[in-house]
Amino acid sequence: MAVSKVLCIELGDTTKIAEVDYKKENPKIYKTAIFDLKDTQLGARGDVGVDEDGMIRGRETVARILQDKLSELKFNNKNVVFSILSTKVLTRDAMLPLAKAATIQNMVQTQAGQYFPVDVNEYEYSYSIINKTEDKQLHVMVYAISKQLVKSYVKLAENAGLNLVALEYGGNAQFQLFLKNQAEPNEATVYIDINANNSIISIVHDKRLESQRIISYGVNQIVDRIKDYKTYATTSSWHIFEMIKNEEYVRGRFDDEDAALKIEEETEDLSDEETVAMLEKLEIKDAIVDDLRAFVGSVYRLIETYKQKNRELKIAKKAYFFGKGSLVKGIINLLTNELKLDFVIFDEVPGVSFPKDLSEDEIVRMMSVVGAGINPIGFEILTDEKESAAERMNARMGKFYAMLAVSVIATGAMIAYGYYKYSVQQKKNTKYQNELDSLTIEIGDKYQRYVASENAVENARAFNNGTYEYTINFNELLRELEKSVPSDTVISSLSWSKNKVTVNVTTESKITTAQLLAQVEAISVVKYVNIASVAETIDEEVVPPSKEEQFTLEITLEDPVFDDGSTITNEEVEPNGLNGYAKDLP
Repeated sequence: MAVSKVLCIELGDTTKIAEVDYKKENPKIYKTAIFDLKDTQLGARGDVGVDEDGMIRGRETVARILQDKLSELKFNNKNVVFSILSTKVLTRDAMLPLAKAATIQNMVQTQAGQYFPVDVNEYEYSYSIINKTEDKQLHVMVYAISKQLVKSYVKLAENAGLNLVALEYGGNAQFQLFLKNQAEPNEATVYIDINANNSIISIVHDKRLESQRIISYGVNQIVDRIKDYKTYATTSSWHIFEMIKNEEYVRGRFDDEDAALKIEEETEDLSDEETVAMLEKLEIKDAIVDDLRAFVGSVYRLIETYKQKNRELKIAKKAYFFGKGSLVKGIINLLTNELKLDFVIFDEVPGVSFPKDLSEDEIVRMMSVVGAGINPIGFEILTDEKESAAERMNARMGKFYAMLAVSVIATGAMIAYGYYKYSVQQKKNTKYQNELDSLTIEIGDKYQRYVASENAVENARAFNNGTYEYTINFNELLRELEKSVPSDTVISSLSWSKNKVTVNVTTESKITTAQLLAQVEAISVVKYVNIASVAETIDEEVVPPSKEEQFTLEITLEDPVFDDGSTITNEEVEPNGLNGYAKDLP
């Protein structure tokens, strides 16, 4: 019987359910629900939830909770698509020849060992088509999911009395909605989904998922950080989330230079007790921002890496933010200011119809799951029957091979006599063939030595050129640094290997840091430059207090270009005395 509607379920500490049209380009969402597993009567009794790798804790209890909730909320549909968000789902893009779907799936499974460094027998594989190239190739995204994870969701569906229609990867479910968003052809769009326990960062260009990463950071980390403080230690997670929704615990910038002045103004007319509470709140804000600094840094590096690999494109100024984290007051301003993108809330998708009584807060939280029914990846659902059938097939094949062996022995006896006569003539032929082979081997050995000599000469040329050219580029960088380094800047150490240069620098202000970065980027032999780490120190023993910025520059030099126009990459040049350099500077 054809399936027309399904329940899309994303399991987690916060579980989401949406009843939607199945495999329709513009689906209608009929009904939704969000609830916390631990807020249920059964969930409060034991350890239930979903780990970062997607594995279900307390599966049988979770199944009973699902049954009770679906009945309580009057979801009568039993067809389900589970959307799995897991750090253990592996992805890899690949190029395959144009073929039918069944053939593509076979190619993916056959070549899985080339895509992923895992035991291929422990994973299930599927794919989605990114696009078709002009030379009749398919650019596909290949997915691998552990069989153990698949089995846990199959068992969950069985225990909950549900018909498992498909398993979907959460990143692909989101991508189905991104496809409907219009963007400029030469721009890539950034999407950030901050959920309860983790976040997904996606970059989409020309209806292709160019990059996607799961980061282990979510709203629960903010809630847990606040619970570290005695005032909130016994406060429920729900109440803390409501608090950070309505009150700004996330500053708009990491380094708020006016924060001290604001504190002085806000505490001026407060009592001692109120001042202590205000200072604790400030301490909590600092702790939250410190945690967010690592998360935003990961997002920044993902975007910068994409920009460096796709220099012909630019990142669209307009970016999208959704998920539970988008409801935390102040966080969208922090992302906008620190990533230099104009973030807007992703609460509307062309062609997708949401229930009219669904609030904006509910829509942004449901965005991660409502796309799971549009075009699920479709990992094979491993049931006990299928595995038993596979074992029976292996047993039958074993008997077949045994019978085949007996047949081969009988046939061998029949042809033995004929083979004896044949072997007499074969010995004569072998004598002449050996004489011919000895001549061929001698000629072949000489040819192989010739080819080896040619390769050695070519490798030596490439090695010499690469070493020489990298030395020229490095010397040019040193000359330009001597001319362009500001007077209040100290370079404490510098190291060089191949086309990578690392410089440890100390400056007296952020303005000087920015000037130095701009000057280094303008040097002709510099391909790109990145600030790897930044630390600020304040010496309060002097009057007025002095401030220093200490940071590390990671500089990548341009690849050498030879007279014939060819280049040599970093991987093609082996290090030697001329191609590596390290020095501590006074």
